[in-house]
Amino acid sequence: MATSSTNGAVSKFLNQYRDRYECSSCKGSLVDPENLPCGCKCCGRCYYKALRASSPDSFKCPVCLKAMTKNEVIRKQVRKFLYSPRGVASFPDNGYAKVHTDAAAVEIVKYASSERRFYAHKTFHARYRITKGGVTQTISKPWDVAVSAEKELFITNGTPFIHVYDEDGQYKRRFAAITPDGGASNELCDPPSALHGITVNENGEIMVGDTNYKYISVLTTKGFHVQSFNIQISPKFLASTPLNQVVVSSCKCGPVDIVDLDTECTVKSIFAPESENAGQWCPTGVCCSWDEEEILIANQLGKVGIYGFSLEGTFLDFYEDYNDIHTPWGIAVSEDEKYLFVSNSDRSGKSIYETDKDDESDEADDTKL
Repeated sequence: MATSSTNGAVSKFLNQYRDRYECSSCKGSLVDPENLPCGCKCCGRCYYKALRASSPDSFKCPVCLKAMTKNEVIRKQVRKFLYSPRGVASFPDNGYAKVHTDAAAVEIVKYASSERRFYAHKTFHARYRITKGGVTQTISKPWDVAVSAEKELFITNGTPFIHVYDEDGQYKRRFAAITPDGGASNELCDPPSALHGITVNENGEIMVGDTNYKYISVLTTKGFHVQSFNIQISPKFLASTPLNQVVVSSCKCGPVDIVDLDTECTVKSIFAPESENAGQWCPTGVCCSWDEEEILIANQLGKVGIYGFSLEGTFLDFYEDYNDIHTPWGIAVSEDEKYLFVSNSDRSGKSIYETDKDDESDEADDTKL
């Protein structure tokens, strides 16, 4: 009886151990576990091996072999890392594109005007293929994203390169920024170039900032050089304005600079509005409402939320309507300027907020996508 009882206890312990610490696919240690939509669990190595072996649109579970859509699998991983969204950019036809740092993923949400609702169009891992050897690599820690009128996504991740994807997640190309002295951003200098903030200006050109060397490079969407110049602060987030200027945020307790592209000089430094914030100020994401001629700045310190300034940098208002924003990063305004998109890294916050541009419009679904 004692032997039978002991064997039963050992068997129960081993089963519990396997459930908790053993990968159901390779039977190795359950390192970096991934919970799949089918209910199975495997280690991170088996997950990424199955992801690489899958077709562009489908995924087969390495444990039960059930076929699923790749979009469904990656969206589950993005929800796991929901606290790590960073840059966000408006997408043509009132949608948005957002990058998730820890999940190394890109999320595209579109707007169905006939149904007046937002829906998830595509979620994909930011990956690219190196020509030499045909090796596929994941872009670690994507930071910011910009979207062209042709629906191409331009993504930075703190490296010397801008990575370009189409709206279906297919990798297109990459190119470097051009430094003010005419060289290309590269990994060989010490420290290496670190591209972060990126946006599209009114001419359809890409503006990108190097945070290590504090300059902005303006390029065509194909990567051809237009203009480069030094600035005073690290460009973590950028926004273009109708006055041929760029708004620069360093994500530090300091000013947001407005830089003129013609003179290549800072024309205004925006500091904390003392009447609202008692000097506590850590600006992060920036965007521009062209119709309202207003600069919007997200702040993470003191009175957290969205602040409005004129194009000249004069404080206008603190927007109380966005009172559930707790840790904002990137922000963007929709194409028709009826919605504000926020990379809200607090789980209780939303991604989509209605503006007061058209109070007569029908409400859209503002669920946490």
